Order: sequence, then C-alpha cells, then structure tokens
Amino acid sequence: MATAFAICLLLACELGARALVATGHLEEDKSLRLTLVTRIKEIKAQKPPVWFLGNSTLDWGIDAPALSKMLNVPIYKLPHGSATVNSSAAMLDFYIKQTGIKPKLVVVTVTKDDFNPNGSRAKISQAYLDVANQNAVPTGDFLMLRSARASIRDKVTDGIDSLRYPNKRVIEPVIKTFSGKPIPDDYEFTRILVTDFEFRADWINELKAVCDRHQLPAPVLVLMPVTDRYLQYHDRVVKTPTYEQIHQQTLETARTAGVTVIDFWETPRTDYHIFRDAYHLTPEGCAWLTPLVAEQLKGKTDIAATGSK
Repeated sequence: MATAFAICLLLACELGARALVATGHLEEDKSLRLTLVTRIKEIKAQKPPVWFLGNSTLDWGIDAPALSKMLNVPIYKLPHGSATVNSSAAMLDFYIKQTGIKPKLVVVTVTKDDFNPNGSRAKISQAYLDVANQNAVPTGDFLMLRSARASIRDKVTDGIDSLRYPNKRVIEPVIKTFSGKPIPDDYEFTRILVTDFEFRADWINELKAVCDRHQLPAPVLVLMPVTDRYLQYHDRVVKTPTYEQIHQQTLETARTAGVTVIDFWETPRTDYHIFRDAYHLTPEGCAWLTPLVAEQLKGKTDIAATGSK
C-alpha cells in the first residue's frame, strides 16, 4: 500500500511539474544559470587578475580572500561541481569570451579523477562543455522542468516532515572528519569516480591551448592533497595505471607543455582530521593548505606582475 502511494505521488509530482512548464507558470531553474550570470557580472566589474578553476576540491580547499591578502593580489574562485580538467579549460574559455576580460594568471586545482573521461565527473561535466560549446548561458524548458521537479519535491518533503516532526528545529550541520578507515571496494561514492578508469593527461594540453589562444601565461596546475586511503583505493580497485604512474605522467605532461605544477600528490596525507572524506578538506584543512599554495605561487610565478587591477 505504501509503495503504491509513493508511486502515485511521484507520478502526480511529475505531471504537475510538466503542467507548470507547459502553462508558463514557472521560471527557469536558476542554479547553473544564476551562477554563470553572477560570475560574468562580477568578472566584468572586478576584473580579477588571478582566476582559480576546479571543482569541489577547490571550493572547500582554497580560501580565496585569505589567499588574496597573502599574495596582495585579488583572487577570483570559479569552482564548478565535479568539473573535469577539460571542462575547466572549456569554462575558462567561456568566461573570457562572455566577459571580454582576460586573467593575468590561471590556476587549476585537480585530483586524479578529474582526468577520467568515463567517471561520474565526466558525465556531470558534459553540461559545462555544452555551455562552453554554445557560448551562451543556458535557458529553456529543460532547466524549467528541473526547477519544477525540485520545487515540488522540496515542498512535498517539507510538508511530510512538518507532519512527522511538528517540533523539528533547524540544526546547523556538523562537518565530520574522515575516519581514516580503508575505503570499501564497493563504496559508491568513490566507485563511480573510477568507472572504466582512463587517464587523459592530454587534457593538460587542452588547458594550455586555451591559455595560448587567449595569449595568457601558461597555467598553474595544483595537484590537490589527498589521503593515503584515496591512493590505496585506486591502486586496489583500478590497478593500472597506478596512482604513482598517474602522478608521474601528470608531471611529465605538464613539464612538456610548459605548465607549472604545485605538487601535493607526492606525499599522501595521514593527518585525517583535516579531511572531510578521503580527498575533500575541512575548514581546518583549507586553512592549512591556503598559505602553502600562496608560498608556492610566490616561488613558482611572478605573482606580483599580475597587479591588483
């Protein structure tokens, strides 16, 4: 009975979502669109000289305001959820074309799964590649339908929760730290990252090509710190190429392309308290990493030459 009710509820929600879109009673989904519009506006207004691109490891791993103070130069952070290296390169191209503003330095943060064309990050990144290829902020019924589904789902969930938990209080989320335990081979969170694992080192060349096309300096590649458990899981489940083979091929490809590397892959971390999971940093981890990146940027690039405007 409960199953039948749930199925009927889902069907009703889907029909309702489609009806809202068809009758024009719903605005577009603003998640990706609003992010892009906001960033384009801010880049035009601020003209930041240093751009950081990456995915959630950038979002949680680098404190842009603190880094700006350390380097005495404005830092603008452009994370895209689950972005692969080639999609970060494509979005760099997109923002330059959309704003007419060129950064004086590009920094891209990466982990080894950002190079896998068959994993979950590549599937999610197809949306970024589509945006870049069309060179336009996305609109359309697809975005509206996604918004309708999300809106109805949230309202239904909130309604059910209010009935089940009438005295429910909103509690601030607690940031958990990584336990340090070995990652199970079938753990879905990491398994989908390494699906049919293939290492596309040539995506470094794609990133360099975008910089060359816009007459920018060679980009800086930050190999983000990860735990030893992340490395061990890869070698146990993927087997080949090994983590160290990926590491060395990344260094060699970057060297050949003339791309500067800041390497935190060399020493996998065992200080698990600075990680949320096997490779995402906590706020404490972010506070640890940011000054190290600042120090490396000062040593490896003429950061002062970027200026403050």
